[in-house]
Amino acid sequence: MSKNIVAVNDAKVAGRIVYWSLGGEVSAASLQQVWLDANLDAKLLPNEPSEHVALKRAVQNQATKRLLARPVNHGKTWLLVEETPNGSDADYSVRCKSVLGQDGKLNISGDNGFISRIQNDFDRYLAYFDNSDIGNWLVSLAYRCKAVSLRSRGGVYFIPAVNVGYFDEYVNVLRSVAPECNVYQIPALESSEAVEAILAAVQREAAEAVSEIEADISGDASNTVKKNRRKALAELTEKVSFYENLLSANLSSLQEKISSLSFSLAESLLSQENEENQVNV
Repeated sequence: MSKNIVAVNDAKVAGRIVYWSLGGEVSAASLQQVWLDANLDAKLLPNEPSEHVALKRAVQNQATKRLLARPVNHGKTWLLVEETPNGSDADYSVRCKSVLGQDGKLNISGDNGFISRIQNDFDRYLAYFDNSDIGNWLVSLAYRCKAVSLRSRGGVYFIPAVNVGYFDEYVNVLRSVAPECNVYQIPALESSEAVEAILAAVQREAAEAVSEIEADISGDASNTVKKNRRKALAELTEKVSFYENLLSANLSSLQEKISSLSFSLAESLLSQENEENQVNV
């Protein structure tokens, strides 16, 4: 390889190493307004929390060691159940019941103290993103910029220099509406250790994607799932080629694996469609 990457002076910047520390809540309306004012694509905004998510968060916010939040009816109903020790056993009683109606409104019954708190929290969680929402959104934005995760469990990402400007635009909007959310960016400069880390990340992500798609082909995944996988494979091919050029690396064996998998996926799709057509005849 002719290129290497580390944080040293007087070296060419190859990209950024990014990670973040999130705090507070982010107003969905404020984020949307500033985002659109910056002429950014509305399709890239995070989805606002659904009524089901808001209800879950509102009820779980009341839970304590002896006050348990329990979902029923596929999460359309949540109970606050009090656990009272009784010798070597325990007694349980429902203190509050929250039911989400088809109109998206809550019907809350039980202790008055819980009713107002759950309703207020429910309304707030509909209007605000929490840290998990923003964290997942930042990951999706980073991957849109062809990032790779430098750790297997995520949290630290490399974004190539050609896409750093786009990520900066996204982060600037977040900073303007959420001062407690800190996104840190460290220049990634040339050195062998960093190229090795980035290359390993590309290979690991590709291997994980290939394994998932192989499981879909050999399993009973639907045509819709397989078609989505076909799109994901095309994006993976493009990403691997991009990093081959960036790192001056030889990833031909990985490309061959992806190409072979693409062929197998196409065969599986055709076979499944033929079977469906025969059934419909």
